[in-house]
Amino acid sequence: MPGDTARPRQLLPDRSPAHRWSATLCVAVSLLLAAAWAMGAQAAQTVTLAWDPNPASGIVGYRIHYGIASGVYTHTSDAGSRLTATISGLTNGRTYFFAVTAYNREGLESSPSSEIVYTAGAVSLFKPGAAPSIITVNDSHPVELGVKFQSLTAGKVIAIRFYKGPENTGSHTAHLWSASGSVLARAVFSGESASGWQQVDLPRPVPILANTTYVASYHTDSGHYSADGSYFTIARKNGSLLACADRTSGGNGVYTYGVTSSFPKDTYNASNYWVDVVVTTDSFPVERTRRLKGN
Repeated sequence: MPGDTARPRQLLPDRSPAHRWSATLCVAVSLLLAAAWAMGAQAAQTVTLAWDPNPASGIVGYRIHYGIASGVYTHTSDAGSRLTATISGLTNGRTYFFAVTAYNREGLESSPSSEIVYTAGAVSLFKPGAAPSIITVNDSHPVELGVKFQSLTAGKVIAIRFYKGPENTGSHTAHLWSASGSVLARAVFSGESASGWQQVDLPRPVPILANTTYVASYHTDSGHYSADGSYFTIARKNGSLLACADRTSGGNGVYTYGVTSSFPKDTYNASNYWVDVVVTTDSFPVERTRRLKGN
């Protein structure tokens, strides 16, 4: 068991109630993250969002809300009756959070749709909307959790992310490692939300080589991490990034128990501990549209 530094404790499902939203005007908006990648990092400053028409009567328009923190929307764009909108002026390397609301003739506005996360001019291991099926594992031991990854092209790691459940409290520290265990970067998470994806920018971008294995990880004082077993039985690819397959990489994801950070090298059941990287590269593939249903 992880406390015995052998393997993680059995993964237990999160029993907390599912998040549900309601509003005076009942609507369910869907989002599509359309092809927003561009050739060259300097050009990737726009994102196009699209959504399904709401079937409720009296809907006259939609608003896009976005900001740089989950659930904190500092900008609003009114799309009118259109079902698509392009947001421009995004800062390269910065992560944005988007949601859409609908409104009727009386001015009543729905609660936000499911959130879309997008980092301008960058790519991550997991697609927008990806989330663990097991939010909280019943394990309170401090542990370093990570993922082995490669980039198909040379680039720079600018940030590290992890998915946080509501019981994964305390301090969290991110690390980027070489495959042999040399520390390439370290950063402490701050301003975290109660749950969901958390991100910390590295002190400076770290260059990485093409087709070379690296490890991204974070340390949690309280355990209660998120996980999905048998996730890395196959390689997981998103754009130019690849999360290595368990059998071809000497095991993936990785962990090491301890009250202080150390290179994660133990593995169990090809588990995904939901650690992610944000990488900028010299070119970006076109991202196919992805549909996310509203809550």
